[in-house]
Amino acid sequence: MAWRKRTKRLWILAIAIGSILILLAAAATFPPAWYHEDAAFAPEAADRAEDKLIVLHNRLARIPGLESARLTGHPPASDPFEPVVLEFSAEEFNAILWKWAEIAGVEWNGVGRPQVAIDGDKILFATHIVGWPIVATVACRPWVDGEGRLHLEVAGIRAGHLPIPGFLLGTSRRNLASEMSSRLSQWQPKAEIKPNGRCNWSAARVASGKILLDALKDRPGDGCVIVPLDHDMGVAARVKELRVAAGRVYITLVPLNARQRDELAARLRR
Repeated sequence: MAWRKRTKRLWILAIAIGSILILLAAAATFPPAWYHEDAAFAPEAADRAEDKLIVLHNRLARIPGLESARLTGHPPASDPFEPVVLEFSAEEFNAILWKWAEIAGVEWNGVGRPQVAIDGDKILFATHIVGWPIVATVACRPWVDGEGRLHLEVAGIRAGHLPIPGFLLGTSRRNLASEMSSRLSQWQPKAEIKPNGRCNWSAARVASGKILLDALKDRPGDGCVIVPLDHDMGVAARVKELRVAAGRVYITLVPLNARQRDELAARLRR
């Protein structure tokens, strides 16, 4: 009789473990409610985001001329380095990222085109893993510290609805960091910030690539960014504040003066 009891207990344990594995598998393959693999590009949202960026670009484009006027004893009527606050909805943020990626010729090797959502103070990036019925989601909490360093804090990683411990992804993060370092070495020789403050796409790639590399290595990144607009032009600015709240992303940018642009150009080449 004892062996029958042990056998019964083993069967119960096996059924329990099997049920847990089935539930975990279901959780891993069930995507977030807001993610849609066949989501279409939203040109209207991209246009709204670009309209906000055009205002920023026009403002920053005036800086070199105003700097020259100040040197000749003709100071501008208003402070050209006053912070600029930009506000984006999740739809606008998603659309402009897709458009920038297309212009930059980004290849989504092994994953689908990422989608963005906002959850409280976090930005969620989700993508389908090619060859697997899994949508991976990375929750990122961005902020700027007192020294002006940009933090992209990873607040959680999920496969479907299943939380994934960060230590399980150590190898993947190291591989991504190695790949990004290799790409940076290809982009850096072509990166350029012109005297008028305009930056080429190589400079934009290097700036964003360095920020991503720092995030992969769990360290704060450079607080200066390059905001692209079209196929061959962007402008540099310092991120003074970056916060996520009420379903929107708020970015406060401060224009760079000539010395700061030269310093950023030197950092991009290192």
